[in-house]
Amino acid sequence: MNTYHVFLLSCIFCSISLFGFSQTLIRPSHTHVQVTGRVDTSNPLKYSFAFPGVSIKTAFSGTGISILLKEYGTGGATTTNYVSVIIDGGEPTVMQLYRNQTEYVLATNLQQGNHTVEVFKRTESNVGKIEFLGFTLPEGSQSIAPAALPTRKIEFIGNSITCGYGNEVSTTSPDKYHFTSANENNYMAWGAITARNLNAQYSCVAYSGRGLMQNNTGSKTGTLPLIYDNIIADSPTPVWNHYDYIPDVVVINLGTNDFSAEVSSATYKVDSTQFVETYIVFIQKLRAYYPNASFVCCVGTMMSDYYPVGGKHWTRIQNYVSSVAQYCNSQGDAKVYYLKLDPQSSPYGEDWHPTKKTQEQMATKLTNFIETNISWNDCKASVNLGETINIYYEQTPIILSSQSQLLDNVTYTWYKNGGVLAGETGTSITITDTVGAAGQYVVVRDSAGCRYHDDVVLTNHEISVGEVCKWRDNKRAAIALTFDDWSPGHPAIVVPELQKRGMVGTFNIFTNSISNWTSIQEAANLGNEIANHTKTHPDLTKIAIDELDDEIKNPDSDINSHITNQTVRTFAYPFGTFNIEIINYLKSMNYVAARGVGGISNYTYNFATNENDYYNTKVYSLGTTTSIQNFGREVNSVVNSGGMLTFLYHSVTSPTVVDNNYAAVPHAEFQYQLDTIQAYARKVWVGTYSDIITYHREARAASITQIQAPQTGTWIIDLHDTLSNNQLYNVPLTIVLPMNGVPYNCVKQNAQFVPIDSVYNDTIMFKAIPDAGTIELSVSPIRVDVQLSATEYSNSSSHQMQCTAVATSTEGIASVEFDFTEVQGGIVTVPESATAHTYTEYCAIAEGMELGYKRIYVTVVDNAGNIHKQTVGVHIIHGISVQSSSISQTPQTITFTITASDDMSIESIVGEFKTIQGVQYLPLEYVGEYRYTISFSSDEFAVGQTYARFVITDNSGNTERFQRIYSIVDKTNIVPMSQVSLELFPNPITSTVTIHHDIETKKITIFSNSGKVTSEIGIHSARSTTIDMSEYTSGVYFIQIDGGVLHKIIKL
Repeated sequence: MNTYHVFLLSCIFCSISLFGFSQTLIRPSHTHVQVTGRVDTSNPLKYSFAFPGVSIKTAFSGTGISILLKEYGTGGATTTNYVSVIIDGGEPTVMQLYRNQTEYVLATNLQQGNHTVEVFKRTESNVGKIEFLGFTLPEGSQSIAPAALPTRKIEFIGNSITCGYGNEVSTTSPDKYHFTSANENNYMAWGAITARNLNAQYSCVAYSGRGLMQNNTGSKTGTLPLIYDNIIADSPTPVWNHYDYIPDVVVINLGTNDFSAEVSSATYKVDSTQFVETYIVFIQKLRAYYPNASFVCCVGTMMSDYYPVGGKHWTRIQNYVSSVAQYCNSQGDAKVYYLKLDPQSSPYGEDWHPTKKTQEQMATKLTNFIETNISWNDCKASVNLGETINIYYEQTPIILSSQSQLLDNVTYTWYKNGGVLAGETGTSITITDTVGAAGQYVVVRDSAGCRYHDDVVLTNHEISVGEVCKWRDNKRAAIALTFDDWSPGHPAIVVPELQKRGMVGTFNIFTNSISNWTSIQEAANLGNEIANHTKTHPDLTKIAIDELDDEIKNPDSDINSHITNQTVRTFAYPFGTFNIEIINYLKSMNYVAARGVGGISNYTYNFATNENDYYNTKVYSLGTTTSIQNFGREVNSVVNSGGMLTFLYHSVTSPTVVDNNYAAVPHAEFQYQLDTIQAYARKVWVGTYSDIITYHREARAASITQIQAPQTGTWIIDLHDTLSNNQLYNVPLTIVLPMNGVPYNCVKQNAQFVPIDSVYNDTIMFKAIPDAGTIELSVSPIRVDVQLSATEYSNSSSHQMQCTAVATSTEGIASVEFDFTEVQGGIVTVPESATAHTYTEYCAIAEGMELGYKRIYVTVVDNAGNIHKQTVGVHIIHGISVQSSSISQTPQTITFTITASDDMSIESIVGEFKTIQGVQYLPLEYVGEYRYTISFSSDEFAVGQTYARFVITDNSGNTERFQRIYSIVDKTNIVPMSQVSLELFPNPITSTVTIHHDIETKKITIFSNSGKVTSEIGIHSARSTTIDMSEYTSGVYFIQIDGGVLHKIIKL
């Protein structure tokens, strides 16, 4: 098992490790996610929590899993959250959270099979809140139901002892160690250990410094009884619903901080009567919440009769708390117990707190006490009102049933919004009118001391109709590849390279230059757009308006007459010049957009603030001098921003196809550029300029309205846009709808069946055209499960793909049809196999098939004429895989290493290296275990950043190109850092830090916890250096000597 601990800079690894791979998102509200502890679950998309001990569990089948968490701690030494990660019930590992990171890899490279994962909050409320946004599973993995949680439930109410404050430290000098969140571990606090000992669910309501009637500062604000009802400790809203977690045992350890306040001032002396009364009132409050629970009132382990002198704190608190239990017993509550924990001894944790060992001893004593004295609740009866009901869609009467049996000596009491419903004493109640019916309903069943209650919320609101996706197939961004002037490299190089990757582009032609339309028609047949670039390529701003017909309208007609399968919809301005008159002319021609030759890229989604902006879309122009670094930066920027990026090419040339028309891009460079985009295939829609702009204009103008509310499995909606020309704006839009628990499997628009793209996490995704008729979602009697033998195939060799559909219907299946057109197959009607309800067909995946995502369309018809359409997809990839690339340096040599594999055999890896002698093309040597290396003398590279490009070729002729940026440092006369003796003191620091090292040092670099360089200090022949850090804010920093190992230091 390999688990990844997330620490400084490791977030970069996490994002790269998941880059470009399809993931499955498991929402927090998914039934396969188990959450225990104080958690705000009101938003199904993100759960919030701050108290320690919150546990998030799930199970999955696969090899890895990640979690999405948002950190609200500010990143300091006392305000950084940490969680424990437990894979398959093994030893916990520690994971630090960062404010600038959301996705964290929990495990990868596990053995294929079923696994469990638990993420447990180690830190307490004052460190910071966390939001849980879900789990993500890599392609090929799937969520499965975890084992049921234990039926026993236990809750701990306490202070810093119960939080696990400082328990990761063990020292005989605790005065020197003050609170750091890294050393707080609630997973190894006595409460969590006890829960595991007893196989019970665990909830922890604890807060350092807080007391029963006063805090350790003497303040009476925010004591534990006052914040007990809060979900987030220091926020009065939202309020915790105590019906959500009803413990069998409640353990209380309060009072240490009440007495601590005495040390600072006699004003805060603990009054015995006030303390005992406050404790009893708190017990009574808890008893009202948990009628059947047992309460264990504990004292210890940090108090002493010797400090402060004469205070007798240990004796007094024992007397006070034991008298609370005695009073409750005398009043007939026999389930209140008193337990004295043993005072701790050296060593100690931070600020004299219990170590992990002491916490384990406390847990052992408590476990033995509970097992000896307390019987777990054996009440057999229960009540269950079910899930939330939205009365907006319900017909009256609505019956709320407790799902229990009315017996002698059993009473039922019903409440609405906290008030008793008079006359309601049965096992169920009936609501005859939905007006004013919304609210929280509670039923209490009482029988021979066994009280059970449950609640249900009746809401009254319209279900969210859904959303129109910003880009097709819900991709994150869109890229348009545009090519001007139809020069020789376009049909000979560009079109084949696009086709090979399953991409399309837009070719802007000026018609006077075209003598043969055959190759242009062939490009159009492959899905490429042919657009208008005028007749003679003039500067349009320098010709008369009445000449625009000849330069725009006539070539438009010329293109439409020669290209038979599309209509011209976009325009490219020659030289990028235009004015408002030209824009208005293009609008009159029903063009949807026009682009120039410059400007900045449209990184943001809202790049068009008005209609005219669509006729001035910005581009990134490419030429001979465009570096692959800049190209990759542009692609990455648009992916992060979610907008549109338009690339403009002119010539693309090669040694065999000379194309020097203008700004020629070498063929190899062009391949690198397309491969860079291909790496983002699962995040980016590469479409024609026309399709992308049309989709954008439609999506921004579109809205979904409900025509008929969901009734008996049918939901009718309408997709409408505010654009007036429905003939022009008719691109299908991708929409995502919540299913709200209804298993919709049939979609029609205007009575025509629509293929379903995906169903996941209680949502359904499909495409529909605005203003093309109402959309009906229904539950068809047809049930279809389609599986492919694999969802990814390499095009380096041929494969046989198996497609299997299991189809059933109450009416019987009439036919099952597979459409393999996108994978170069045919449309096949498949007979039922020997296995009942199973339909199987094979399709050849040919060697050399174009890359990209391909769909297989499945159509099932039953004997009643019901039709079900569904799509499944397969990714066509090349077989070469680059696992890693690295550089290593010594004072004498520089070595580059590539680790790569292929489903065939790798023929060669050739590198392009920029040395001080110039660019060199050299092969790498195979050294075993998929590793290829090449070494140079250190003096062949200049110090600083350099690039290296690599071309991997397998024995089938497939190639993979990639580039890496490396940093070359001056290693001359540097002793390897592993041999350097280095001391930092003091650590933690308050103002200055002194560094002793046994070699002469040239530079010391200080990094912040986020990896940012805060200062670089040049040193001349020094072996001892003192640095003033008094102006630095508190937090964690890292010190690096001459580019070597990072050393952690804490600034208080």
